[in-house]
Amino acid sequence: MEREFTAVIWREKELFVSLCPQLDVSSFGRTQKEALENLKDAVELYVQEEPEFKPMLSRKNPVLKSFKVAV
Repeated sequence: MEREFTAVIWREKELFVSLCPQLDVSSFGRTQKEALENLKDAVELYVQEEPEFKPMLSRKNPVLKSFKVAV
């Protein structure tokens, strides 16, 4: 069985950080592609270790938006 998750990727200095917001699992890599592949591995390990996992976000296709606030 396969399940679809979302990845958020951003650059921090020399590396790209990848985050799966549904599970609060993250990884990193030297490229966006590597960061995504490493995140896939991390999510697979998480799901194997937590067979009864409950995603933090229950909607199938969450929307990622940015917004501004006064500081």
